[in-house]
Amino acid sequence: MTLKNVLLVTETYRPEINGVATTLGKWVDGMLALGIRVTVIRPKQHSADKAIDSRTFDRESEKLVFGLPIPGYADLKFGLVSQKWMKHQLQRIKPCAIYIATEGPLGYAALKAAKQLKIGAVTGFHTNFQSYSKFYNFGFLEPLIMKYMRWFHNTSAS
Repeated sequence: MTLKNVLLVTETYRPEINGVATTLGKWVDGMLALGIRVTVIRPKQHSADKAIDSRTFDRESEKLVFGLPIPGYADLKFGLVSQKWMKHQLQRIKPCAIYIATEGPLGYAALKAAKQLKIGAVTGFHTNFQSYSKFYNFGFLEPLIMKYMRWFHNTSAS
């Protein structure tokens, strides 16, 4: 199968500066260099944040969604969309494959919509949220978070 159109679903992406955003930006640059069209769905992080329009940047475009601050990490927002909205976007974008780089509500909606539409979706484990929970006074949730993370990532492989 030749990839022509890939969807990336993530909470963090350029212009943010962190390991995940940098990694995903380089990944997208590589895909674009191969002539693959990439659409990114991510939360709007701050008021000056603007989406990249494919009319301006040839093969890359973004769809910004509503987000809320991550508890204890207000500089980054997690995206909130309905599964119905995500399904509509997938039908409109028609990706050959989906890469989901977030386990939050945005990633969950993408994973469920991809399953419904029988579009191949893979997930990437980029952040040890279960381990970080103790630094934000949620350490008691670590086993539950780990159970969810395992379920989420194993679901994409089935």
